[in-house]
This record gives sequence, C-alpha cells and structure tokens, in this order.
Amino acid sequence: MEKSKADSIITSYLKKIYHFSLSKTKSIDLAEELASRITFEVYKSLLQVENVHNINKYVYRIANNVYAQFVREEVTNKQILNETMQDITDTDSSKDKIYEEIRNEILYLSNLQKDIVVMYYYEKLKTKAIATRLNISQAKVKWHLIDARNHLKKGLLEKKVNLQQITFTEMRNIGKLGFLQKFIDMSFYFNKKHIQNIAFCTYHTPKTSIEIAKELNIPVAYVEDELNHLVKNGFMNSLSSKKYQTNVYIVNFNNDYEEKLHDLLSKHAKIVYEKYISLLLNSYKEILSKTYTPINDMNFLLWSVINYSCVTKLIIPDTSGDISDFMIKRRDGGENIAHVIVKHDFKAQKSLYKNNIDLWVTSNSKTTYPITAWQFFSQFDERVGDFADWTQKIFFTLYDFISGRLNNDLSNIDKYISLFDKGFIANRSGTDIVNMVVTDYPETNFKQILPNIPNDLVEIGKELNEEMFLLQKDYFPEHMQELCRKMNQNTYRKGEFRVFLIKYLLKKGILKPVKRIQRKTVNMILFKEDTCS
Repeated sequence: MEKSKADSIITSYLKKIYHFSLSKTKSIDLAEELASRITFEVYKSLLQVENVHNINKYVYRIANNVYAQFVREEVTNKQILNETMQDITDTDSSKDKIYEEIRNEILYLSNLQKDIVVMYYYEKLKTKAIATRLNISQAKVKWHLIDARNHLKKGLLEKKVNLQQITFTEMRNIGKLGFLQKFIDMSFYFNKKHIQNIAFCTYHTPKTSIEIAKELNIPVAYVEDELNHLVKNGFMNSLSSKKYQTNVYIVNFNNDYEEKLHDLLSKHAKIVYEKYISLLLNSYKEILSKTYTPINDMNFLLWSVINYSCVTKLIIPDTSGDISDFMIKRRDGGENIAHVIVKHDFKAQKSLYKNNIDLWVTSNSKTTYPITAWQFFSQFDERVGDFADWTQKIFFTLYDFISGRLNNDLSNIDKYISLFDKGFIANRSGTDIVNMVVTDYPETNFKQILPNIPNDLVEIGKELNEEMFLLQKDYFPEHMQELCRKMNQNTYRKGEFRVFLIKYLLKKGILKPVKRIQRKTVNMILFKEDTCS
C-alpha cells in the first residue's frame, strides 16, 4: 500500500485505537503504551499489503492480537517478580517467620534500595558491581545500603499500626471533563481503595513514598506507581522535599460538624422564608398561564418553583475572583476541581445528604428539540440510577411524546417503557399524561418573572458564607482553605441549604409531602425554548 494512503488510514484510526486501549486497560499510562504498540503494528502491516477489503475488521484483528501479547507480557513480568521474591524467602523452615518479616520490610524500601539490597545480600554482588549495573556511584550504593539497613532494623522493631481505612463517595469534577468523557471521571482515577487511602494519607501532611507505605502498610513500589500516576494527572503535588501532597478537595466532616451545620442552616431557612419565599409566593402565579402541572397540583408546582428560584436567584455577588481560578488542567483535556466526600455513617438523623445536586440538560438543536430541562436531586425524590440516566436522550423522548411525534405502537414500546419507568408520564383513568412541570416560557423569560434576592438578604447571605467557611476551615489543610472559602460563597443557592429550607417549609405547611406518583419527577422543570431558524 502507498505510504500516503497508509498515513491517511492510521490518522483516522488514532482516536479509535486509543479508545480501544483505554477500555481494555482502564489506565491512561497503560493505554498510551498499548495504543502506541497497536498503531505501530497496524501501520507496519498496512505498508506491507496491497489492499484491505474491510479496514475496520483488519485494524480490530491486529489490535486484539497486540492486546493479547500485551497481557501475556504483563502476566510474565508479575510472575518474574513473584519468583524473585520467593527465591529471597525460600530458606530453612525454622527461619521462615523471620525471613517473611524481612521480606515484608524490603517491600517498604524504595525501588532503588530494594534492588541494591537484593543484589548485595542475595545475589552476593560487590558494591562496585552493583554501581556498574545501576549506573550510579559506588558511594551512593554504600549510602543506600546503610540507609536501607536502618529502615529494616527500625521496621522490624516497631509494631505497625494501619492507618484507618477510608472510602471515597460522591466523586465528581467541578468544571469541564476531558475529551474522553465516556471514560474519564473521578471514579476512574480513584477506582481502588488503596489509591483513595494514599490520597487521604497525604492530604493534611505531606509525606514521602516510604512514609506513606509505612503508614498504610502497603509496599512502597505500589505507592510509588500510584503517586506517579496521580502527579501526572494533577491530583497530587510533588514537593521539593521529595514529599507528596494531595491536590483534591476532600470533604471529611464529622458528627460535631453535622450538629453545628444543622443549627446554622435551620436558622437561615427561617430567614430565607421570611425575606424571600414570601415574595415568591406573591409573584409566581404569573407563570400559571403558560405552565402545566399534572392535575393542576399547585403543591407539586411549588416544590419546583421554590427550588429553582433559590438556585437561580439567591446569588451573592462576589468580586474576589472566580472558582475557575482553582481549576486544574488535566492530561485528558479537562479543566476542573477534583471533589470527593469521605464516606461516613453519621449517627445524627439531622444529616441530610443524598447528592443534593442540580443538573441542567440542553439541546444543541433548538429546531428539533427546543428544550432545556432542570432537575434537583435530593432525598425527597425517588429517582433511580445515576446522573447519566437523566440526560438528553430521555428528555428528547419526552418532547417527542409532548409534541405528538411519538406514535403509540410496538415500534416505540421501549421508549414508552422508559418514560413510564422514569415517571415522566403516568396513566390517569386510561389516559397517558405528562407527570412533571412543563412551561412554554423559555428559561430566561421564566427566570425574569421570579423575584430577585433582596439587598438585606444579600448582606445576611455574606455573613452566612463567612460562618460556613469558619465552620469548615479546620477540616481542610492550609493549601485547600482558600478554595474552601470560595466553595462557600453562595450557601443560599446550594442544594445542601435548600434541603433544610424544604424541611422548614414542610414544617410550616407551605409545602406538603408530594404524592407517591410524583416522587420521581419532583423538583424538575422542562422549559420550551424559542425555536432557532
């Protein structure tokens, strides 16, 4: 095949090859290695053949063959490592326990020191031969031997205590995801418990790889591999002191914080009711002429209107800078803040966490699907599945139903089942009806009807923001405290606060519990946008 044609084919398949590699390895570093091998083999093969009848099958076959070889090499490397360590510890049975302890301590050494110890004590090499093999000075070999001995002695004498194991939950990115959105999110990078614990171990106090290994009681080789991966992707900072510090916004509150938070936000729920919700209740009725709510249920409508008003109108102006200043550019093309919560089983019933996140869905084609959808996820709804189940596709199907484009026949049975499962449509007396709030107002026009935040509430809101920062500050390390302040600049519009507000309004009788059939679509509005020409 001509080189120009092979160049064209290989260029068009680069992204597909990388997607294939990433889906197989689930690791950016391994994916890059595998993708480069596949690309090389495909290109070499294309130059050697005259013609290819089915290029997709051709590339896929080569990719699979290269991947199979890649897996075999990985397995072989692990076997060699295991056999090496086994040789080190194959000794007289009476000394098994001692050698086992020594072997475990060797695993806590750095990779370089581990190599030097194995070569010196088990391969019986002289320090000069080791220096030649490792391409370092003989003095450096001797220094590492002394340092390694000290570490081994200290490790064998000290009783190890494992750091309390933690688990990350609600892992997300605040900002723009990378170009491979299908694969790259926080759970992708922190998919293993030991990676999460490494990140948490170095969050408040910077540590070396050996200190981390000792504290978590895992081999330093594993720690160093994960540290390199985290540093490359911007989740860990490598400091000049050979120590590492986590660059992830880790939320780790306790019961004491929960109690204080409950008292603070409950107090402000009453303030917001008196200074804003009362205004809203006198003005929202203007939207009724162009807004549909199932069986004219005003309570159901109020749930959505109050929530939406708070998130879009209770905004405290801030001139000190934007949260985007704290976003990090990732290797995958994303630019965001990594945010995780440490899982706790809070004993206080006042803890009210279930994501409490807003999600907007829009269409790129305002001609075919002129809609915007807003949703607020909280413990008051019964939505099933993750956020990916509540994106464009289901709302497009709903719009087809509303506009009469979804024929009620066998060809669309799966779409109807999906709409019913999500609660978007319900059957009333034999008739299928839309089971959510839908308005003919474009979102911008809808917002204009809602009252703005009063000036006195702005000032009170600023005081709350500062109180929230002071309440949380000591739970974060120094390098995260400015971000903590920024994360608390708009407490009134946060989902966390709105949960307390809803509880207060339920207690006051302003809101009433929603009916069972409404629990899947409560706090949700579908806006019909102006059609673009």
